[in-house]
Amino acid sequence: MRIFTHTDALPGDVRGAVLAIGNFDGLHRGHQRVIEETRVIAARLGAPSAVLTFEPHPRRLFAPDAPPFRLTSLASKSRRLESLGLDTLIACGFDAAFAAIPAEAFIDDILVGRLGVRHVVVGRDFRFGHKRAGDVEMLKARAGAAGFAITLAPEVTDADGTVISSNTIREKLVAGDLDGAAGLLGHPWEVKGEVMHGDARGRDLGFPTANVDMGDYLHPAKGVYAVRARIEDGGASAGSTAPRPSVCARSSPEPTPGWRFSCSITPAISMAGPSGWPFMPGCGASRF
Repeated sequence: MRIFTHTDALPGDVRGAVLAIGNFDGLHRGHQRVIEETRVIAARLGAPSAVLTFEPHPRRLFAPDAPPFRLTSLASKSRRLESLGLDTLIACGFDAAFAAIPAEAFIDDILVGRLGVRHVVVGRDFRFGHKRAGDVEMLKARAGAAGFAITLAPEVTDADGTVISSNTIREKLVAGDLDGAAGLLGHPWEVKGEVMHGDARGRDLGFPTANVDMGDYLHPAKGVYAVRARIEDGGASAGSTAPRPSVCARSSPEPTPGWRFSCSITPAISMAGPSGWPFMPGCGASRF
């Protein structure tokens, strides 16, 4: 999958795509339905499939002092989008200038002028343009004259009939309901960050833990979590003092500050993790 961070002078084979638009924070089951609709329509039309998302999340611009809320980093999002079979990801920079673009100009200048979209796929609550003035009704009204079609992806609900949303998943994580969050996501929640110094309490108990810097990620309920962890090479040394969960994975060698972890926080784990990492006995649940 190719990744672009702008909409200027894109390659010719990116134009004419079937385009999904949204923040897709968490890439939950509702988002996955939007992506699946995009992929199916693109295959039927013989067109490329693409996603237009925004980086950073617009909420960071409009509410810079709000507590961390992010569910998925751009790196994790791009990896999951690629696994869903998309051709292109456009992670458009979202700043004050972009936020000031009128809804009509977003359609005419970006979707039509720069991207030459053939088909647009969005969720029913999609809003866009300055002060969120654009909605799906505006897209429908302008699509024909602008030369593209539009599809509204069906909503996806949980077992209780509640529409799945990123906010609902955030609420479950803050409440410590990792099982519920994973069910709505369709996959375990994942965070990625550097190992930091902690209080060494786990080491004193015989089970060293890896404290991961949460950065802009949502901070879940405090506790010790059982995870599947993957170590990345390199990475700068850690220096943040943000609250952070502990990873109850034992390793050999012991986790070292500065290592970078990618952790899937799972509802249940086996006794052995990937790459030979043994996990702490008794971690049948994700939080204890």
